[in-house]
Formats: sequence, structure tokens, C-alpha cells
Amino acid sequence: MISDTIGYLRSQGRRVIYDGEHWFDGYKRNPDYALQTIKAAAIAGAEWLVLCDTN
Repeated sequence: MISDTIGYLRSQGRRVIYDGEHWFDGYKRNPDYALQTIKAAAIAGAEWLVLCDTN
């Protein structure tokens, strides 16, 4: 879903920021999956990766 969404937006000429809300909470619970999400965003063309620490 991340790759598809970012890929679509990029194909429309849009600039994309990937905002990983609650990313660090997710990393604590499942680090492999959390890392996969930001890798997917980067590979799909997100220009910025924002990893939020909401605590």
C-alpha cells in the first residue's frame, strides 16, 4: 500500500513526504516491519521520511 500510494502520487508529478506517525512505537513492537515501511517509502520515491516520536 505504501509503495502503490507513493508511486501513484509520484506518477502524477507530486512531491511526497512519508510521515511515519507512531513509527518508533511500531519499531518497538516489530522492528523488521517498521524498517520495511520506510524502505518501501524511499524506494517508491518519497523525498522525505519523517519518523515521529510522539512520546
